[in-house]
Amino acid sequence: MRFDMNYYAFTRRYSFFNKANWNAGLSLGLRGAQFIVETDARANGFEYGASDRAVAPALLFGLHGSGYFTHRLLARYSLEYLGLKIQGLDINVIESRASLEYFIFENVGIGAAYSTAEYRVGEFPLNDNFEGRVLLNFSGGSIFLSARF
Repeated sequence: MRFDMNYYAFTRRYSFFNKANWNAGLSLGLRGAQFIVETDARANGFEYGASDRAVAPALLFGLHGSGYFTHRLLARYSLEYLGLKIQGLDINVIESRASLEYFIFENVGIGAAYSTAEYRVGEFPLNDNFEGRVLLNFSGGSIFLSARF
């Protein structure tokens, strides 16, 4: 049996508040979780194999903000959400991310972040014979390089 998942994310942010040391605004994000399932079975001389792919898309609306504690230390936070129910299809997605970035040089820094995502899609059709449900939660930390221009 094989189970793979690919997660795609794109977010566009617009800041309504732009101050010297902080900004905040709204965001619009597009997410997609692609699931690939393959299985093979052998019993009593018979072989059976099946595979299927499904994509669960979501359009998220959110808030974001960032602010400098010092000239070199930047904090960021974002929260995005979608709740939608259409003809039995029930989608709930919530994502958040908090990060700190320290700029060692004027335009280059290092950062650490913690992200969470909860992705729930109920009763979406995978094919003519099966309706699926997705319950996906993941969270974790990351360390990254950062650049500002």
